[in-house]
Amino acid sequence: MPDSSSPRLFTIAPGQHFLSTLAATLIDDAARNRLFAGRALEDILLLLPTRRAVREISDIFLQLARARGRDAILLPEISTLGDITETGYETAMLGELSADALEEPPQIAPQERHFQMMNMIARWADAGGVKLDTGRMSALARELETLLDNAQNEQVDLAGLSDLVPDELADNWQQTLEHLSIITQSWPLYLESQQRLDPTDRRNRLMARLADSWQNSPPSQAVIAAGSTGSIRATARLLKVVAHLPEGCVVLPGLDTHMRAGMHEQLRHDAAHPQSALAALLHEMKASVGDVADWPGSQPASARTRHILTALNPVPLTAEWASEKADTPPDATQDMSGMTLLEAPDPRAEAGAIALAMRGVLETPSKTAALVTPDRRLARRVAVELRRWNIEVDDSAGRALANTPLAQFMRLVNDMCVRNFAPVPLLAVLKHPLTCLGRTRGALLGDVRQLERKFLRGPRPGGGLEGLQALMDRDKVSDARPRVLLAELERAVQPLVDLPDPAALDARLDALEATCRALMVRPDTPADRVLEVDPHGADIAAFFEGLREHAGLCVAIPHQDWPALFDLWVARPVVRDRPPGESRLFIWGLLEARLMQADLMVLGGLNEGDWPKLPETGPWLSRPMRAQLGLSAPERRIGQAAHDFVQAASGPRVLLTRAGKIDGTPTVAARWLRRIRLCAENCRAMKEAGFWKSGQRSTRARMRRNLLRAHNMHRLCRRDPRNYP
Repeated sequence: MPDSSSPRLFTIAPGQHFLSTLAATLIDDAARNRLFAGRALEDILLLLPTRRAVREISDIFLQLARARGRDAILLPEISTLGDITETGYETAMLGELSADALEEPPQIAPQERHFQMMNMIARWADAGGVKLDTGRMSALARELETLLDNAQNEQVDLAGLSDLVPDELADNWQQTLEHLSIITQSWPLYLESQQRLDPTDRRNRLMARLADSWQNSPPSQAVIAAGSTGSIRATARLLKVVAHLPEGCVVLPGLDTHMRAGMHEQLRHDAAHPQSALAALLHEMKASVGDVADWPGSQPASARTRHILTALNPVPLTAEWASEKADTPPDATQDMSGMTLLEAPDPRAEAGAIALAMRGVLETPSKTAALVTPDRRLARRVAVELRRWNIEVDDSAGRALANTPLAQFMRLVNDMCVRNFAPVPLLAVLKHPLTCLGRTRGALLGDVRQLERKFLRGPRPGGGLEGLQALMDRDKVSDARPRVLLAELERAVQPLVDLPDPAALDARLDALEATCRALMVRPDTPADRVLEVDPHGADIAAFFEGLREHAGLCVAIPHQDWPALFDLWVARPVVRDRPPGESRLFIWGLLEARLMQADLMVLGGLNEGDWPKLPETGPWLSRPMRAQLGLSAPERRIGQAAHDFVQAASGPRVLLTRAGKIDGTPTVAARWLRRIRLCAENCRAMKEAGFWKSGQRSTRARMRRNLLRAHNMHRLCRRDPRNYP
């Protein structure tokens, strides 16, 4: 039986590479023996929050082994906390249990769930006399799935929706509750009839079984759960069990162990605070900050980190800033050196300055730089700017499948057909680099220019391809090339043109694929291979296969709705392009940056609405309804983003950036920047470091001058990369 004493908890303070610090202790025999007496490295099960962290720490272990003169090493068993499936650590760790104890109904396929939700919404709309197009049905189905997943993550019973004091709610909320009967009544009945479970519900059940199993019969391996804040309730319960195992421990990321006694208990109710999630996890474990020890090898939080945490204290404690600084001895005054604030005039200048800073890191061998931002537009801008110097950046977040060239081409084809071959969408397809129609690109573009000059300029010809053909017949042109091009185009798009209205999903997918193959065929590549040789052909094929598997469940789709619906679906999958070779520049999401660190950490997009995102209750439930149902406050995401900000801002060198205007609209700096500025006004070390100078030339003016210099250098280097100093 597990030890029922106080939990075994550790923390790694902000400002350190979490995974490197964790691995360095585990690979050291003496340090590992102090944690788990007699345990070899391969006898440890290590649970991390993300798959990226699993890959990263595996590489770190190998690097540490080579540094110790070892060419090979037996790694611990490493998995993600959520990977508790038949292919995850469940099989390895629960082999002692009977098969019956592990049996749970399989999870429903995502596309099957989505199409069935659309069908239920269609029946609800028909019963209520509501007109909905298929794109709106798909969007509503996605919102229902999100609400269902959130409720299951927080283990809230949505059956309580019917008890939300109906007399106190407005009529529109009454209609909303009637619509939500889809997931409270119809959906559970469907799952029961199909013997399926929602993915989140199945994961929660398996994690509960694992927690019960380990609580009753501890595993044979030592277990370390590291890097999680326990924001998901099923995960928090599993962490609690791991912390009480005889040979188990939990390593928390960035716990503020210097906060005064009793403060963490108060922070449980301040969802926007960076320590709120960790405070809730400690409360779940019935532990206090005093029960948490520093991980062996971890260094104390730096003075800058202490200053940032002080600046982000809850509002009632902001009055203590001055007294805390007055009591601080001169040798311990907060030092903000190593942190720079850059306020750009617009996103383009911000991306250019970030690219310059990251490019400068490459001048020093072995140095690394990482851009941490939730703003995907800024991340793409920076990647494009770096590509001007032929520098590829490792973007771990990837990009939406919709933004790949092949998917964009398919979207243009759909738009061309639904707009009846109007000149603009027609030329967008014909001039696209993927269009060849069996010719070389040069020969095709020559014919396209002839077609455009003679027939597609001026008044728009009506009637689609037939109207364009009639215009050619009236013109009596001697040049036959536009006629041949039009005939080839008509043959290529025939599968889409011949579709009935409305058409089944599988028929639409087959027609779109056949049309794209005919448009993309090249002299050196047959039509049956053009999609396969494309760099993203495999991603598109997997996307189509997922839709085709359950296409029979989807409602028939009208012509007019298909382009928007296809755009909505193709925007959801994410593809990741690995840069060639080994990259020293990275773009990380917030969760990944929590556990990793680079020599230069760039925190970009620090504007309200981007980082942090504005709190949203969602389209279904108001704040009072969420509170009555037991769902967490919308500000919870702000607290998680604040924790990730503190982790990233504690790096050795930090560049904070924001754009003063976006699309011509003035922006508001992130609340954390404003807090740090206000807290720093009376801090002598901040004045000496030049981050904020009260009564002298303002930081903003100084940053504008520095930005102008960086922007001018950026423009110079864009003309010729050799100009880079």
